[in-house]
Amino acid sequence: MKNTISIDLNDTIANLTQLVNKLILKDMKLSKQDKELIENKTIYYGLTEEQMEEYRRKAWNNYNYYKIKLINSNIPRILKKLHKYYKITILTSTVAKDEQIKKWFLKNKITYNNLTHLNTQKQKAKYVSKIHIDDNCNLIHIFPKKSTLIVLSKPWNIKRLNELTSKYKNIIYMKNWKEIEDYLIKKPII
Repeated sequence: MKNTISIDLNDTIANLTQLVNKLILKDMKLSKQDKELIENKTIYYGLTEEQMEEYRRKAWNNYNYYKIKLINSNIPRILKKLHKYYKITILTSTVAKDEQIKKWFLKNKITYNNLTHLNTQKQKAKYVSKIHIDDNCNLIHIFPKKSTLIVLSKPWNIKRLNELTSKYKNIIYMKNWKEIEDYLIKKPII
């Protein structure tokens, strides 16, 4: 029987931040140079969490979700390969509707077994499998100690990640999806 790995959607598989930033920049009056500086970073110029949530909603709604790119173009190939060894559950608390997510998966050839849509990030701790892949390193505080959290490096988590990997034994830092693939294929978790 295959073990299950769980994977976050936004900014782990789907590059939501890139499209959200483009939508924000479209609404802001910035120079082309300023726009280029912040295009792939998480700088939100003092927007509230409610305003950010609205931009995330815009990114997933009105067919904008077709513009959301993959974090890495090799993800479909990697997930297909991982599927030979593991069941794959996508755990997400995104604002997107399941129908939109599934259409995006189909468009991007994402291999998975289950999609579990949660209300909050904290709920991931209840559903997480032996291995979870995410961009949110702070999940380590709520994860079971028997689970391994693989954190995909992002500009917003790198400082915190360095601190957490020295404190917790069940968090692993990975720079990219190639490292994740190598780790999970060469050393399948049983």
